[in-house]
Amino acid sequence: MVNLVGLDVNGDLSEVTEEKIHEYLDAYFDIARITPNLVAFVDDCGLLNRLPLNVPLSLIAGRPLVGRAVLGSIDRHGDTIAPDESLPELQALIGVARAWRRVLSVMNVVLPRVDPASIPGPIVIGLEEGESIEDALRKLAASEGDDED
Repeated sequence: MVNLVGLDVNGDLSEVTEEKIHEYLDAYFDIARITPNLVAFVDDCGLLNRLPLNVPLSLIAGRPLVGRAVLGSIDRHGDTIAPDESLPELQALIGVARAWRRVLSVMNVVLPRVDPASIPGPIVIGLEEGESIEDALRKLAASEGDDED
């Protein structure tokens, strides 16, 4: 039995076994890679169902993730394993979750709902022959700066 870390939108942490992921999330789930060493099992229809933003997880992941999450790691064989408690990213996430709980305890915060239409799509960059990705990104940044004028 693998013990994972449950994280709800209020920053509350709990222990969740691998067998109870579906029950904890109350949904079918997808796996979102948070960092190379940390994954989150999340509701696969969370955005469509307009679940509240999971602020601590979104801050660490660098993208909006909604609803409850179960944190774990994946070994080189693709099996779910408990996250290493010494991982800096897990320690940072736990710290952010604790801070978020303090914020919620002293303020009347309404957790935002994420509209899937508000998440920007990917940027597709065409590379000219012999052009590096860095050169293409510089041209893109320069052209976006021109648009603001």
